[in-house]
Amino acid sequence: MKSRKGDEWFYKVGVTHHSDVRLRFTTFGTETVHDSDLPKFEKLKRSILGEKYIFPYDFDVIHEVNFALELDAKRVEAEVLEVVRGQIVLPRQKFTGQTECFFADEAQIGLVIRHMSEEADLCRSAA
Repeated sequence: MKSRKGDEWFYKVGVTHHSDVRLRFTTFGTETVHDSDLPKFEKLKRSILGEKYIFPYDFDVIHEVNFALELDAKRVEAEVLEVVRGQIVLPRQKFTGQTECFFADEAQIGLVIRHMSEEADLCRSAA
């Protein structure tokens, strides 16, 4: 992901129930102003008015895997986050899932992608 201003970048790993990952971070998804860093009263006011949350970062989905069981998806997510623990970064703009962000180079991202894909394949073949 990169910020709308282009001065911040990071990768994010996460689990979602959305069939299209992009819906997790758009005004067309289920996210509301409650996921913003607005003061509580402002969140309440905007929610009652029906405003939707606008995700503060532009992003590209670079890889996605599907798991039949949420438990498997969460296990693999936890494995990735454990491996990149020393590279975790907290984005300046708050959003749900911000603790799952990290820095990595292309080779490291390639390893993460391979691990996620292999684990998804193993879960499918075990089913």
